[in-house]
Amino acid sequence: MKRIEEDGGFVLRYGKRTVRKAFADVISSAKKRSELVCGVYEAAQVLRRGGAENVQFCILVKSDDPANQVFCRLIEAYCCENRIKVIKVDSGVTLTLMADETTDEVHHCVLVQKPTELLEEQTRLAQQILACYMKNRETRSVLKIS
Repeated sequence: MKRIEEDGGFVLRYGKRTVRKAFADVISSAKKRSELVCGVYEAAQVLRRGGAENVQFCILVKSDDPANQVFCRLIEAYCCENRIKVIKVDSGVTLTLMADETTDEVHHCVLVQKPTELLEEQTRLAQQILACYMKNRETRSVLKIS
């Protein structure tokens, strides 16, 4: 269990299970609002068209496939340059099932766009947990979602 203090004195405690649950809540909520961009090519198109200011998180899968690794590295570099938070996960299959049940392809990149409407309390808290996790994690750490 980790303890994090934010600027406003807000104290947040979380463990690995809490972060995985928050991750699932954020994906589910964004999916309901149609604020997910799934796929490396689609994500690159959104970022290329100047959509960086509308992206809240970029989720990348740690892959052993060299081709996907190159594309994901380029997207990660772009996100870091534009101050987009990057979450690395261990399973493309699990990410694909959470984000998009209508495809047979495995997604190696998913963008979560900034909400266009007010969020429920649970979703806001989940986003805060993920933001704190990303702020305090090691750069090379990978979130286990499988």
